[in-house]
Amino acid sequence: MKKAIKYIVLVIVVIFVIMVIKDISKNPIQKKEQTSDEISLILDANAYSRISSEQLLNLLGEPKTREDWTNENSKGTFQMKIFSYDLEGMYAEFILFDDSVVKIRCFATEPWEIEKDFDNVFKMFNITVKDSARKVVDNGITYKFSPVSDTVAEFDVYNFDSEKHTFDSVYITYNLNYFDNP
Repeated sequence: MKKAIKYIVLVIVVIFVIMVIKDISKNPIQKKEQTSDEISLILDANAYSRISSEQLLNLLGEPKTREDWTNENSKGTFQMKIFSYDLEGMYAEFILFDDSVVKIRCFATEPWEIEKDFDNVFKMFNITVKDSARKVVDNGITYKFSPVSDTVAEFDVYNFDSEKHTFDSVYITYNLNYFDNP
């Protein structure tokens, strides 16, 4: 009898947590809002970390396109799905494996400007960087960081213009198991 009561309480707690998380992530795209440091939020990367296709559809609706893609790398062959969306200020591809978002590729319609310091690029995607994060690529145009946070395994910034302090593409990887790292 005690096990049944514990099970019922556990189920209620899990349902409550799911409802709270769902409520928090209802509006993950907040281009016009400002973070606490007055940095424009482009996309809440945490809202998409390893969510299912059903959760993605609940957040963003039907994608512009759906594509099956076979990704082959040194770790094997993986049958992926790509859901593409035209979002405010960007085109985004959500890559799913085994019904879980494992990567997002974001392409700006107009270059994004980094306000103040380069580190603010993380705030623009609502990423809180761990102390253990390190820059693994830095060629002046492309920057790659890994591991990044509790939800983001790798974060790539492409086409950085040091004079204008702008960039136009970001890859957010949640699970590195399906992708090779240079």
